[in-house]
Amino acid sequence: RVRFVYRNEVSALGPWQGRGGWLRLSLFSTETPDREESALVVSALDDEGTPLDEAVALRFFQLDAAVDAAELAEAIPEALGALEVQRRQAVHDDFARRSEQFLFEEDAKLDARVDDIRASLEGEIKLLDREATALRRLYKTAKALDEKLAAQKKLRETERARDDKHALLY
Repeated sequence: RVRFVYRNEVSALGPWQGRGGWLRLSLFSTETPDREESALVVSALDDEGTPLDEAVALRFFQLDAAVDAAELAEAIPEALGALEVQRRQAVHDDFARRSEQFLFEEDAKLDARVDDIRASLEGEIKLLDREATALRRLYKTAKALDEKLAAQKKLRETERARDDKHALLY
């Protein structure tokens, strides 16, 4: 049992001054695709069983507190456990939403990268096609046998490089 000492500077807690209730703070952790996520989950009920807003319940931790050695006269209400499950689910849903957004953004980055690679390969293929066309002309117009053989060898290398780029593209 803990007693919180009310101070006027935490005015959000004014309505709960002199009242009792239940407060549970737990750590919720989970693995997401990009990192491990953790959050504090606060669940609180006043002595009438009404749930306190999370932001208000967290404000209690701004107060001084003293541990009361007296034993609890009553059992922890089941509603506190149900509230904690509900709040943990809300935190889990938030983590899932952020993970989904992260995966969507990563997928978009991968798509953009694929488009960049495709455009680059297509550009390289066009250049190799132009070079092959020029080498064919050179081969046809060459007079000496050694010029024809050199042009033919370079043409085969260029066409092989172009075919390799096509294979990467498709």
